[in-house]
Amino acid sequence: MGNKILVIKLGALGDMVLASAAFASLRKSFPNSELSLLTTPIYFPLVKSCSYFTEFFLFRREENFFLQALHSGVTLRRKRFTLVVNLQNNFKANILAYLTGAPERIGFRKGPLRKLLTRSLLYNPAENALWNINQVLALAGASPAEKMESYITPEE
Repeated sequence: MGNKILVIKLGALGDMVLASAAFASLRKSFPNSELSLLTTPIYFPLVKSCSYFTEFFLFRREENFFLQALHSGVTLRRKRFTLVVNLQNNFKANILAYLTGAPERIGFRKGPLRKLLTRSLLYNPAENALWNINQVLALAGASPAEKMESYITPEE
């Protein structure tokens, strides 16, 4: 088995759909790694059938952030992830990445504490969201995201 990789994508709806291309890229780029996803309960139905992930973790945004972050941090730290790929462009997601204890944490630089991530870049608002996602994937050593996918079955 390869690395244990945690992907963080907490929302929004359009961004979650775009991130589906990144999920495929990460699976293709790291075929022997265990991929897990940290998302929110509202978006979980969109990804629960995604076979790229072996495990899902839910972060409840509506609760006190710091208490929920500490609880999630303890749970995620126990999993001993080796890499976190944070596709969420916000400071709070960087805190969650840091709390995993993963030695490698990649994502968008946001907020005053740059050391939360080990490798980061600035989100470029002049470019589209998929371009920005591909920059994070490149930092992680993954191939570019190509096409979006849907994991919702006709029954759903």
